[in-house]
Amino acid sequence: MPLEIVDFTSAPQGYAGANIELAVGLNRNDVNVTYQWQMMRPPVEEDAELLHDYTDEADTSYYFPYFDITEAELLAMNPDATWPGIEMYLAALEAAGGDASVVDMENGTPNTFVEGENTPEDAPAGLEEPVWEDIEGATAGTYTFALDAENATYT
Repeated sequence: MPLEIVDFTSAPQGYAGANIELAVGLNRNDVNVTYQWQMMRPPVEEDAELLHDYTDEADTSYYFPYFDITEAELLAMNPDATWPGIEMYLAALEAAGGDASVVDMENGTPNTFVEGENTPEDAPAGLEEPVWEDIEGATAGTYTFALDAENATYT
């Protein structure tokens, strides 16, 4: 019988601080298998356009100031609205195929679009393709991590 993946955790959702478990199951126990979980560093835009004016902002973290409406509802009412971190919200919305119901940004999330923060530590500026990096020590059939702004995309 050929070795096949029979169970795989795909696109788990959570909130900042939540523990997320990824798992893969195989159809056979009689085969030695090695695992290596990886983290994707997304492409970096060299000159990302900032939509919000951060000139007088001491803190550039994500901050959506309304509690009675969603970001999508505000943008539907006022397409020119901005707030600190709107660039991250729009990037997440685009990654979700425009489905605002799956985009959940936490106030206080570090803004990766502000100058000096838009390049992941080990990725060269102007990177055109995502980079997959091995997660040190993540070599079992399951992998658990605390979700935060720095580790939101794994495979």
